[in-house]
Amino acid sequence: MSIVANYLNRDSVIHRLHPLTKLFWSLWVMGLSFLFSDLWSLAALFFSVVAIAAMARMLREMVPVFKGLFFFALFFWAFQVLLIAEGRPLLTLIPGNPGLRITDRGVFIATAMGFRLMVIASSFPVLLATTQMKDLVVVLVEKLKIPYSYAFMFITSLRFIPTFMNEMEQIIQAQCSRAHRLDSRNFVTRFFFNLPLGHSVVDYVGEKGGTDGHIHGNPRFRHWETDVFASL
Repeated sequence: MSIVANYLNRDSVIHRLHPLTKLFWSLWVMGLSFLFSDLWSLAALFFSVVAIAAMARMLREMVPVFKGLFFFALFFWAFQVLLIAEGRPLLTLIPGNPGLRITDRGVFIATAMGFRLMVIASSFPVLLATTQMKDLVVVLVEKLKIPYSYAFMFITSLRFIPTFMNEMEQIIQAQCSRAHRLDSRNFVTRFFFNLPLGHSVVDYVGEKGGTDGHIHGNPRFRHWETDVFASL
């Protein structure tokens, strides 16, 4: 995941596209996912993202992303399907308790929401991996005429997750070199191992963001190139 969160230098037709085209594609896919409620349409949108990743020659790097999104969507589906009581009952978990039952309408809605989640969450890693951040900044400020303060906030929000994952990966590798295994394949074990580390990493990333924000708020640096590129 941390690999795909950063730019991947590939010689592909997707990488050579204009950054504005790729940005509009991400927003277009996200908008269509909210408009469509049909399962086949949402599945087609998701596989279109997979096709774009294959055209960008980064399908192998995207496989862990798709796998993680699938398990997250599955967990989300199992939680959401119990909250929808509309429709014809298919299964009652506790006999005599109508509140804990699975209905056909609940299965349909939960599946559609799972596909929608996978479509939205998988399109932005493709955008980040095929577009250099500085090119995206130039498009936002010079082409779309977005104020650089808003562009600064947008780029900072995009950079938070990659920075967080890179710092976590460095800590995990450092602990593994000291014979303390944090890269267990067991999801539950890995979650509880990494939970204490996440708090310190968030504080560290927040301190870096605070430094960038101080630069941004200084009148001496009130130019969009200084504001935005200081956070990269």
